[in-house]
Amino acid sequence: MSSITKLLSTKQMDFKIATILMYTELIGISGLYDYLFGLQRKRIAILPGWLAYLVLMFFASSTMAQTPVSGALAANMHWTSAESPYLLTGDIVVQNGAVLTIDPGVSVYMGANANLTVQSGSIQALGTSVDPINVLSDKSRLAQDAAAGDWKQWVFNPGTTNTRLEHVLFEHGSGLVVKGSAPILNYLTIKNHQGAAISIDLMASPTGFGNKATGNTINGIAVPAGDIKTSIKWGLRGILYFINSGVVSVGASPGITSITAKIIQQGSTINIGMVGTRLSGLANVQFDKSGLTAQILSGGTDTQANISETAEPAAELGKSAARLLVDAGEVVIADALTVVPNQPILSNLNPPTLFIGQGSVEVEVNGSNFSNQSSVQVNNTSIASQYPSATQIRASINTPDITSNLSVKVITPDPFQNGQNLTSNEIILPVVPGQLLLNPATITATKGFTKTFTLTLPYPAKAGGITVDLVSSVPTVGSVPATLTFPAG
Repeated sequence: MSSITKLLSTKQMDFKIATILMYTELIGISGLYDYLFGLQRKRIAILPGWLAYLVLMFFASSTMAQTPVSGALAANMHWTSAESPYLLTGDIVVQNGAVLTIDPGVSVYMGANANLTVQSGSIQALGTSVDPINVLSDKSRLAQDAAAGDWKQWVFNPGTTNTRLEHVLFEHGSGLVVKGSAPILNYLTIKNHQGAAISIDLMASPTGFGNKATGNTINGIAVPAGDIKTSIKWGLRGILYFINSGVVSVGASPGITSITAKIIQQGSTINIGMVGTRLSGLANVQFDKSGLTAQILSGGTDTQANISETAEPAAELGKSAARLLVDAGEVVIADALTVVPNQPILSNLNPPTLFIGQGSVEVEVNGSNFSNQSSVQVNNTSIASQYPSATQIRASINTPDITSNLSVKVITPDPFQNGQNLTSNEIILPVVPGQLLLNPATITATKGFTKTFTLTLPYPAKAGGITVDLVSSVPTVGSVPATLTFPAG
């Protein structure tokens, strides 16, 4: 017969006493119930007020009867059901190869922000399906509202050895953490935790089965991005592994250490060489800017990849990331290539030659990719320029008084590099002495007759005209005017 059945079958019992006795049974204080029920059956009078006092004192002693633990655990320790519950008032660190053994049915209450960390040693916490081990927030012991994140974590560091947990309930903490170790975790229930139920690093090999995760921020085993460089085993069953972001690579990730060309002009094609590691099997290259297309070139190796990159005339300007797919995975290169406007290109100058003494000459600089911000430079000095079109710029060049070669080029401000310019190719503009052209160069004339010659100046005469002196080499035979003036233009 159950305790409550016995209570209901008992006659002549005070209602208030019966109510308190039933409450003690329902909340599991069976020892107190049996004692008080026995007194009542023996007709020993118990006033309801005193009965309530006894129950209250039982609660008080129960609340205070816990085993506090904190600090370093450097020698073997055994947490028994007789000493339960255990209260972690601060961080516990298992070290020096110590073994912490926890018996079935033990309750462990975690104080605010408390951790249990295995630095060097092991934990044997073998609960049973009938008598599980409970790891709870201390607020539960104090009949307060427990919440996710009340306590921190149980952490199994690389020094963790021979560790096994079975039939353990973890609730209202911040999850379990496994780093570089291989604990066996069977039939764990991880409930109402802040963050992931379990977090591991890329050197951890936890195993186990029958595990459950419910009510956590993430009901899964959190795996960080990175490279797995040693043999490990993901053997936990019942809870999913998940990678929140990034890539996990088995073996060293492929990578790029240098790129031979990082700037491409709109409307151009360049070859790009990439040096790195694990680049074999390059199958695809993509850039995140529109108007860029890549062609994979032959000759690639494990450390070298070659591509031909084309930027359309209207390709999106600016820095572009690249994604390369190789046998070892994906390589992402931030700011792999910068698309810039077309560099100005010079084709010819008109006039192609200047002459000493010619003065200021307007020169047509013909080419392509000019803008209204382009300007002409002569011997690396910018001069006044006019912009009629994207294919021509006019500039007034002062002619030197000596024979020389002038370097002519066009610059356009680089919109992506403050203070830098896009610079054209260079054309040499020679400055030479001017020579008059006499036509015809020779003539036969009869004495007493007049002949006409044409004298040509190699360039348009400047404002005010140009006057030249004429001299006959044999004045007695033939005479010429003393001077001749070429009108301006």
